[in-house]
Amino acid sequence: MPGRFTIRLRPRVPAVWRDRMAVGFRLSPYPKLEAARAGQDRRLQAMDDPSVCAVTGDAPIAAPVPFLAASDTGALADLVLSRAARGRVPSRGVGAVL
Repeated sequence: MPGRFTIRLRPRVPAVWRDRMAVGFRLSPYPKLEAARAGQDRRLQAMDDPSVCAVTGDAPIAAPVPFLAASDTGALADLVLSRAARGRVPSRGVGAVL
């Protein structure tokens, strides 16, 4: 029965946190999805940080990791879910692999 399966997989976190993303961990070893805007004048963190596993934005940007269009919510969700399914966090300095 699909409904029972979905309920069992629902995370056990307060409802207010289910649709939130963590911010403020730029220097931590946790896997990251970097948001970048076309024409920005700052260097991508993905160039130097092996824990950045993908870059997203409005227009393709050259990066050493995969680029996902910000409008492609399905691909973004697949990336986050695949990383969460692995259930591991890299140690500092270990690169994230998609």
